[in-house]
Amino acid sequence: MLERPTERVMLILAAVLAGLLLADRLVHAPLRAYVGRMDSQAADIRQSLAELDQTGPQQQAIQQQLTAVDRLVAVSLTERQNEFRRYLGERIGPEVAVESVRPLEPRPLGETPYRVLTYHVKLRATLAQLRDVLARLDAARQPLQMSYLSVEPVEPGSPTNRTLKVEMYVLTLIAREIPTP
Repeated sequence: MLERPTERVMLILAAVLAGLLLADRLVHAPLRAYVGRMDSQAADIRQSLAELDQTGPQQQAIQQQLTAVDRLVAVSLTERQNEFRRYLGERIGPEVAVESVRPLEPRPLGETPYRVLTYHVKLRATLAQLRDVLARLDAARQPLQMSYLSVEPVEPGSPTNRTLKVEMYVLTLIAREIPTP
């Protein structure tokens, strides 16, 4: 039957071809289908992450705070510092004895169009007044962060004087000055 060499070569080629077709049916086609499913799942996950990034409630809150900060763009740095000092005074309240509210040198916030403005605040208050001040700072309309808080009694061990010395650093964002042409 396979007497001639060409017949043998033809039979070997036919066997190899049948093996390739079988491998395609058993291995390659299911693998291709699996990779296609993985690609569609990855696309779904990417789309879900993009939607979360754009519409997350935290992102919206941050955007609202940054919009409030953007309103300060047209004024000079000194005016912005004074305005924020007045704002802090309102947040602290008239019942608390404010010793000083001193701005520190603003520093850039990376490559963003904002600077971090830090105030060194010293005040004297009772524990209840301090709690109210911290609650008002927490509910502020501007983005605020307290980076340091020190609380010490004015007269340690005194049963009558409950006044506390409070020292804190309060940070906020301000827009960088835009040079006018």
